[in-house]
Amino acid sequence: MSDVTPDPLYFGRRWDAPAFDDARRGPTPVGTDCGLCPAPIAEGDDGTWQVFLTADPMTAEVRPVHLECWLRQGLDSPAHVRGECSCAGLPEPEDDRTWREQGREVIRLLGHGDWLDDDHGSPRHPGSR
Repeated sequence: MSDVTPDPLYFGRRWDAPAFDDARRGPTPVGTDCGLCPAPIAEGDDGTWQVFLTADPMTAEVRPVHLECWLRQGLDSPAHVRGECSCAGLPEPEDDRTWREQGREVIRLLGHGDWLDDDHGSPRHPGSR
């Protein structure tokens, strides 16, 4: 298996976050499925690229992910952010929303709901370029 180490790349608006310090902007992969949720990437979406590994056969591929899904993956569920999950000794609450929907709530819980745009809920960070 070859090493897969893509250059940091984002699409849409750039977030002012350390993960994007050296990132380059690439084209928005409109119509391509998000690697973490069932919604395809749409014009105006913000996101990044992530390496996914498969077991059979062992391969690595780079797929686009919505920024909200990426944040949900890194910061965990809204219940975790609220301190209401198994980490706090509580039963894990059910949440049937997509990762993208949960990621939007995580953004709001962290006090950055103003980063969400009214049209389709994509993050809008004050430091975006």
